[in-house]
Amino acid sequence: MTPIGVVFPRSTADVAAVMTYGADRGVPVLPRGGGTSLAGQAVNEAVVLDFTRYMNDVLEVDPDARTARVQPGVLLGDLDATVEPEGLHFGPDPAQANQSAIGGAIGNNSSGAHSLVYGTTDAYVESCEVVLADGTVTELGEVSLENLRERAAAGEPDDLEAALAAQVVRLVDEEADAIRDAYPDIGRNVSGYNLDRLVEEAETGSVNLARLLAGSEGTLAIVTAATVSLEPLPA
Repeated sequence: MTPIGVVFPRSTADVAAVMTYGADRGVPVLPRGGGTSLAGQAVNEAVVLDFTRYMNDVLEVDPDARTARVQPGVLLGDLDATVEPEGLHFGPDPAQANQSAIGGAIGNNSSGAHSLVYGTTDAYVESCEVVLADGTVTELGEVSLENLRERAAAGEPDDLEAALAAQVVRLVDEEADAIRDAYPDIGRNVSGYNLDRLVEEAETGSVNLARLLAGSEGTLAIVTAATVSLEPLPA
């Protein structure tokens, strides 16, 4: 499929500008990583955002907290090389780590050859800076259901963040049983939105909205930075 055009953003502001332009004119926008998604998820007749050219840095590493703040275009192999001196690595290990970007790994909820040990990417996403469909820039992460209810109630009609909060609350309050019944109990389910994890987390009184992005293939929000957790290198 031939893109409408390709944009190589240098900043979150660039991404927000593209999204605002697209929202105003009904133009689809597709963020993509590389080296993941073998069923066509990485292509569409849209304006393609390629983060691997400029937004490809490891912004910060916290060895004590075992986390890294990264831009979506950083390759998994480069992330691992950066944190290796600290005795750390990113758990999910797709075969094409030298071509797979972390944004693509989040979009595809990637795992790898050692998935029985490390699981899938959603377990390692702590928070994300994202651009929403109208160009709004916000940070998604751990939030209490009480906070979400307050945010939903206080929002104006055109407040997309309030609408997001309201939709999550509705899913938890009204659809939890249907989600539990419908989702298969398998080790790696990447066949739709991560609603089963959302419902499971909600039982604790809080949810991590950033983890809802894993497996969504860029259809819920565009990740412009992510804080991910790391694992100790195996002996």
